[in-house]
Amino acid sequence: MLIQKLYIVSSLILFTLIFSSCSSLNSTINSRSVSNTQGPAEKPMQRFSIGSCSKSNLPQPLWPIITKQNPELFIWMGDNVYLDTENLNEMNRIYAEQESIPSYKEFKKEVPIIGTWDDHDFGNNDVGKEYPLKEQSQKLFLDFIGEPANSLRRSQKGIYATYTYGPADQEVRIILLDVRYHREKPGKPKSDVLGEEQWKWFEDVLKTNTAKVTFLVSSISLLSESFPRSEEWADFKWEKKKLFHLVNKYKTSGFMILTGDRHFSAYLPMRVHGRKYHELMSSGMTHNKKSELGEKVMRFYYGKENTYFERSFANIDLDWNAEPMQMKFSAIGVDSQVHLEKSFYLNKKNNWVLVE
Repeated sequence: MLIQKLYIVSSLILFTLIFSSCSSLNSTINSRSVSNTQGPAEKPMQRFSIGSCSKSNLPQPLWPIITKQNPELFIWMGDNVYLDTENLNEMNRIYAEQESIPSYKEFKKEVPIIGTWDDHDFGNNDVGKEYPLKEQSQKLFLDFIGEPANSLRRSQKGIYATYTYGPADQEVRIILLDVRYHREKPGKPKSDVLGEEQWKWFEDVLKTNTAKVTFLVSSISLLSESFPRSEEWADFKWEKKKLFHLVNKYKTSGFMILTGDRHFSAYLPMRVHGRKYHELMSSGMTHNKKSELGEKVMRFYYGKENTYFERSFANIDLDWNAEPMQMKFSAIGVDSQVHLEKSFYLNKKNNWVLVE
């Protein structure tokens, strides 16, 4: 059935013209890593919010709504602003425009923020290591995210980082990948996404990870198949295989993928090397690029019951008191209503299972 779906979807080449993507401290692990904690270590994390794809020149009605949800953390997942330039003055202007939005200024006072970037806030549409202002862009992004002046993140090449929250037996690990700074152009058999140093760091994080729950944040889809004029790990097949090999090798507990980029929110399951993975996508905080055909294609691929095509953010709720432990993903729109919801429980093998 999946093969039939992929065949039909790939045949709809019109999609390329209609529906393009957002083309967006408990301890230090080692000298290449950034590890941080934003919250009391004795209290387990119960709710955080995620979002992506936000233009500074468009209305941003979601910030007060997110604040009312009382998240302990907000994660920017890419395309947090749209720079799309090689003019440093213009980059500064766009970040200043975002920072000046009253609702965002108030939000920053209430909720801790971490995050990673995608192509538009890295520099330009679909760019990678060839972008000429990547060092300057890194500084601007870290200033925007409020990264401390002495953070290792400011001296390394790229903005990858990992954070831990909660007590030892209820620890949450959040891993933020940087899929831009070192990314090579796709098309070659072994085109790189993360770069040698980030790959070493990623393996070290997994090797020493003792968290009960681990969230991997990738600004492009990790599970999706390839689509025309879109970006996903499927365009880097060797790298994707390598990543899942490491996750399996170190038996990462409670592993869940978070992503953005595609201008709609969705749930996507996929079996890789015999293990079922789940990807939660929250995208389109200020805009959704859509059409009747585009929605039809994506609803067909993801499943109608697994998509929401209006502006939204998402909550991740963790229920540590449930037996077995449970998690809930809720995509919430500008009307403050939940429009897409998926629940999971953690099985005895420490893998998430969808509650059907």
